[in-house]
Amino acid sequence: VPSGEPKVSAAADATLPREGYTLEVGAEGVRIGFADAAGRFYAEKTLAQLKGADGRYPCVKIRDWPAFPFRSVLVDDARLCYGKEGLKKIIDQMAEVKLNVLHWHFIEPGAWRMEVPGYPKLAEKLPRDKRYSREDMREMIAYAAARHVRVVPEIEMPGHNSVTRQYPELGHGDDAKPFGAVCPANPKTLAFFKAALDEACAVFTDPVVHFGG
Repeated sequence: VPSGEPKVSAAADATLPREGYTLEVGAEGVRIGFADAAGRFYAEKTLAQLKGADGRYPCVKIRDWPAFPFRSVLVDDARLCYGKEGLKKIIDQMAEVKLNVLHWHFIEPGAWRMEVPGYPKLAEKLPRDKRYSREDMREMIAYAAARHVRVVPEIEMPGHNSVTRQYPELGHGDDAKPFGAVCPANPKTLAFFKAALDEACAVFTDPVVHFGG
């Protein structure tokens, strides 16, 4: 195909599976067929990846759709804390290779990075750029959605979190310290995790919330 940006036409194709697309590149231009918005997005990603260093595109016919609907990357934002800009770079990289689920792990014995109403001690000792407010999380969810990436939050319970460091009355005394194990028989513990899950369900738009560890 001659150098320069080709003429692109796109149309919905009901015969394609979910997230599917067709891509034809020839001397007359580019034709895209797509099943849905994600399919069109992936077709455009593929077209951009076909562009050579000389600005030319190879003549191709591609018919593509994912073998698996759940194509996930688990990001350990608890131990490492990428921050919003770091997470956005990860989401951009996911979109380039058509991965569509960010499994967001942001709770560990060393840090609880999500703010929970009524429990200010959880994140108050963390620097502002090391914790996430409701607004921060909604910003990340919207950024991901624009790139057809779902965000699944991970709320660890009954152990593997830092709750007992800030609220020792929810634990088993000294036995709780190594892994943050809470006391599930304590009504205050149930109230805390209900508040945490209520917050996650209020903020995150995905139908899946991961808990347990």
